[in-house]
Amino acid sequence: MVHGIREIQKSQKPDLIDEPIWFWSRKTAYTRIKELMDLAGIEDGPHKTPKGLRHGYGVNAITKKVPLNMLKKWMGHAKLETLDEHKTIAAQMWE
Repeated sequence: MVHGIREIQKSQKPDLIDEPIWFWSRKTAYTRIKELMDLAGIEDGPHKTPKGLRHGYGVNAITKKVPLNMLKKWMGHAKLETLDEHKTIAAQMWE
């Protein structure tokens, strides 16, 4: 939805609109991400999950002063309030 994949798929291959976008299952993607985290030497903890990576990406973007409206779009959030929560959490790290 965020990157317009379905719209591109509709225009280029309308007969495949009911087909999955990704060929990997959710479990396979999770397993691959965990394997890459192991290879990268990321220590165990709540951050060592796909959700942890996503959250870390958002927090890092906020600390680098990426405009919230852009980050909202990139992360697929419907409400800006979600990003305000991330900003508050990021600010707590530096107190």
